Amino acid sequence: MSKRHHSILARIKNIFLLKSLLSKLMASFLLIIIILSSFYLITQRVFIKKMEQELVNGTNERFLNVANKFDLSLEQINKKNLLNIYIELSKKLDSNYLSAVDYLEIQKYLTNNRANSQHIHDFLIFKDTEDYIITTNGTYRKDRFFDYFFKSTQYNQQFWEEELEKNFTYKVYPTQQIITKNIDNSNQHKNLLPMVLKPKRKSKMIIIALVDIDSLTYSIEENFLENFAIFDDEENILYASTIEEIDISTRNTMMASPQRYGDRGYLFLKESSKNSLIYAQVLPNGYFKEALHAMNRTFQAILLISIVISGIISIVIVIQFNNPVKQLAEEIKKSNHNKGLDVEDNDLHFMYQNIFKIIKENSNYVKDIYEKESLLENFFYEAKIKNIYLQMNHVKNSFLDNSKYAMIYFKVHYKKTFYEYISEEESKGTFFLRHLIEVYIGDYFKDSYTFQIEDNQIISLVSVGNEIQSIFSQIQEIKDKLKLEEEHLFFTIAISNIYDEPTYLNEVYKKIFEVAKNRKAIAESQVLSEEVLNSALNMFYLPKQYQEELANSITSGQQEQCIRRIDNILEYNYKKEVNSFYLYLLCGEILSICSKALFEVYNEVPEEININNKYSQLKKCVTLEDYKKICTDFTIEFIEYVNLHIPKEDYIIDFVKGYIEDHYDTDIYLDLLSDKLNITGTYLSSYFKSKTGINFNDYLNDYRIKQAAEVLRDTSLKIKEVGEKVGIPNQNTFIRLFKKYKGETPSEYRKNII
Repeated sequence: MSKRHHSILARIKNIFLLKSLLSKLMASFLLIIIILSSFYLITQRVFIKKMEQELVNGTNERFLNVANKFDLSLEQINKKNLLNIYIELSKKLDSNYLSAVDYLEIQKYLTNNRANSQHIHDFLIFKDTEDYIITTNGTYRKDRFFDYFFKSTQYNQQFWEEELEKNFTYKVYPTQQIITKNIDNSNQHKNLLPMVLKPKRKSKMIIIALVDIDSLTYSIEENFLENFAIFDDEENILYASTIEEIDISTRNTMMASPQRYGDRGYLFLKESSKNSLIYAQVLPNGYFKEALHAMNRTFQAILLISIVISGIISIVIVIQFNNPVKQLAEEIKKSNHNKGLDVEDNDLHFMYQNIFKIIKENSNYVKDIYEKESLLENFFYEAKIKNIYLQMNHVKNSFLDNSKYAMIYFKVHYKKTFYEYISEEESKGTFFLRHLIEVYIGDYFKDSYTFQIEDNQIISLVSVGNEIQSIFSQIQEIKDKLKLEEEHLFFTIAISNIYDEPTYLNEVYKKIFEVAKNRKAIAESQVLSEEVLNSALNMFYLPKQYQEELANSITSGQQEQCIRRIDNILEYNYKKEVNSFYLYLLCGEILSICSKALFEVYNEVPEEININNKYSQLKKCVTLEDYKKICTDFTIEFIEYVNLHIPKEDYIIDFVKGYIEDHYDTDIYLDLLSDKLNITGTYLSSYFKSKTGINFNDYLNDYRIKQAAEVLRDTSLKIKEVGEKVGIPNQNTFIRLFKKYKGETPSEYRKNII
């Protein structure tokens, strides 16, 4: 018996141990259900209160809409009907005597006016000077009309005669049930609202419009007009849809409409400035409570059903969750026993510790692999673009394999503020910009890859369709977003055409690199496409005369004049829309002219002037101001050097140049000068070329043409005479040499000067 008893206790213990997780899970679910239900009940109360307020606000909007419609209808009757009647009939109505024809015409006009007015029962014209009253149905003696055709306890003949004595121009009277005669002489009971126009305050004539208030109410919103009333500005009731009295005496103390109206419900008010009327409506509590109670019952039913369903789902989930979790815990225990790890009795705590370790290790592995794959992909595309041979032909899951693509090139141009306030390293700034551009590109293109290719260059490869124009507009939007960075930098953005073969990456890169060179020389971001290669102006303007004048300014040390010439030629090219690349070539040519000028003075470029450094600085220029600054700086450096250093004397060169200056108008040749110097002609030719950078004949002809240009400018000699004066007697030879060195014939040169 003791063994059996021990066995039963062991089985009970095992059952409780096995069900411990089940009990904890079930208790947790029930606690969550209770907490959520409590929050639900609190939320329900808040929601019901909010819904009550929404119902009141919605009802107020509906009331204001109804009041506005009433107000507009009454205003139209006043202006469109009463006022128009008086305007059209004023001559007749203001006269002291009305003929039979006048009565007929007035009646006819009133009849037509009523036919066009949906809610007007009748028009009456009541004149103190006349014994007759005019209506749409005819003209009647006043006493017979009010005794037989128009029966009212209040609005009788005496009432209107008394109203004529009062001082007003427009007035609305309380609604009253009035008995009128139909065409068949049968009585008709109508609730009519009299509206009266008195043309002048002391006028003895009034025009009355009898408004069918029931018809007007029905046309506006019949089902909403319970407990609705209209008052005049003295709080006299003019119309009430029910017999229950509405007190509006507290309207001046109300902070806002609607307000609680005692235990009856809510009071809604609107005052009209147009008609001097007050619209009021009381909606009882039952109107709101019925909707709120129905909503409350719905909420309670939903809560009860939710609790029952949640309980059932919790039981099912806990039962289905318990066994797999126990099995998973056992497997983790088995796998960890060999590693010497402690095993906790609490399965969930044990699983948390171990699964967290597994997930963390796996996350680190995934992160490491992702980073390496990203670096590998970056290296692969960079190698393909730069045409570097790799044994691998493609990267895994590359979108370029199965879709058309375009290459987008971003070149970053950093401003001074970037180096002053952010960083001295361009590559670091480009690194962060690459991530920003990657986000923007991802917003517009489903598949893309963005990477940094140089310290100031970023490439994006994007999967596209067939329309290059749509890509251009999308990149324009990205450029607009990047404007936020323009305080410190700006971009040159080049877009390639659409390609479908990844092997063309190197050629595509070369092409958009050329496209980027065609940017305008301004400090703002620009988007360029391959079309610019066909439309760009592939040249710059630098006339030979300008080159000579610049060289002379350098050698003569005229700093201000030289800087002004450089600024003028750069501005001229900029206005001609010469792009940044050709401005770079132009500045290179200017630098070359300055170097040659120095060589002409010193027979060499001085070591103190680093020409290579000047060209390196030019490569960094982007804007017109950049080019101006570089050109100005090296020009100042050149001229300051010229002004500070006396040129080296060279007897041979000085003799040759001096002889040419003194005898250029005579026959000069190389052997003549070599004989005078006691050297061979061959040596003199070689020596002169090595020291001046130009051969003897070119120097001689160039000097003669310069002198000829001055003669053409200052005299009216014939072309042949000018040639003879500078030592070139043959006219054809003179014209040919002049055009060679000046770019135009002597006649054209003289004409352009004039």
